[in-house]
This record gives sequence, C-alpha cells and structure tokens, in this order.
Amino acid sequence: MKKILLVFISCLSFACVNAQANEIKIKNDSLSYNLPTGFCEVKPDKAKSSEIFNFFDKSLGKSVELHTLIATCKEIAEVSSGRADALNSVILLSSIGIDGKFVKFRFGRRAYLNFMTLFKPDKLDKTMKRANDRLKPYNVKIANLMISDPYVKNQMVNYTGNISFEYKEKKAGFDFLASSTLAKSWPIATAVLYRNDKDIDLKKILGAYSSITEDLKKN
Repeated sequence: MKKILLVFISCLSFACVNAQANEIKIKNDSLSYNLPTGFCEVKPDKAKSSEIFNFFDKSLGKSVELHTLIATCKEIAEVSSGRADALNSVILLSSIGIDGKFVKFRFGRRAYLNFMTLFKPDKLDKTMKRANDRLKPYNVKIANLMISDPYVKNQMVNYTGNISFEYKEKKAGFDFLASSTLAKSWPIATAVLYRNDKDIDLKKILGAYSSITEDLKKN
C-alpha cells in the first residue's frame, strides 16, 4: 500500500495549489465544481498510469468510471515528506453506468432517484469476492464491507458504510459517505472515505465533500 501511495503522491506533487472552476468531462459534456481551499486533485488524463487510479478503478468495478481523486494538500505533503505513510481521507468523483455502459438518463432526476433506490445492498460477500479478485495484483484485500440501504435527501440518493482493507500484516478501516444524482442528465457519484481510527479534521473533509457534491448537482 505504501508503494501505491507514493506513486499517488508523485503524481499529485505538481497539483497542490488552490483552484477554482475545476471540471470533469464525460464524453462531450463538462461538469464544473470548485475545489475547496486546502485540497488538491489529480485526474486520469494527467496520470493515466497511476497505480492509485487503477487501484480505485478495480475496487469500484466496471460500471463506475473514476474521473478525479481529491485529498488535502497537507496530507499529501506529509506523505511526500515521509512524515506519514498513508492518506487518511480521499474524495472520489465518478460516472455511473450499467454493465459497463455509460449513457445519459433522459427521464429526469425524480425518476432517476426512484430508480436508484431499487438497488439495495445485497450479497456483499459476492461483491467483496469480485472486488478482491480484481485487487489481487495489488496484494490488497477487502476484509469487511458494510453499506446502508439507500435513502433520498437533497435530491440525491445517499449511502453510508464502512470498509476495511488488509495489506500484509496491516489493516486500515474507513467510514464512507456516497451520493448519486444527475448532472446534465449524466448519472454521477461522489464519495468520501476517511479513516475511522485516526484523528482527522472530519468537519473539513466532509465540508469539502458536501461542497463539491452540491456544485456538481447544480450543473
């Protein structure tokens, strides 16, 4: 895991600046959002060979396309300098498809939210097995996974849960929030993962997640 994180840091080292009017691109559409002060981002088009992107892509599966990873510049600097060996939180911005196909949802947000609430978390042992098969090249294993039933709030379908990873003799547990909605008729998802066994500025990371999610929803 440390090797993966170091690759991630090297890709992000140039990006630790405050930015405004950032965007993700889905085919011919651009979705804009503001990057909160103190946070840095990296996009696949700037680091296609990054192991961390491949790691998260494999974790998420073929029907979720990862566009951007966001973390605090402070944590990135700490890992880069050797003062820390892992990031404690990360925000993910993604597209959602079905069976690997990514298309616009033409029936409006209300219909989309109703549609998404039909997908209940079920048979998580099979979900974990498929994910762990994909993660074998990284020598990382998902040890536990819990996801709430979906609920609609603020014109989004939301989930809460926790996940733990095992790497050699180490184990890292993360709580997460995830939401999905439409932006320019594209099904999108935002998620934030944060260590549940570390002292982190939870207000800051959740505030950034909420701000970015709202910006994307307004496109």
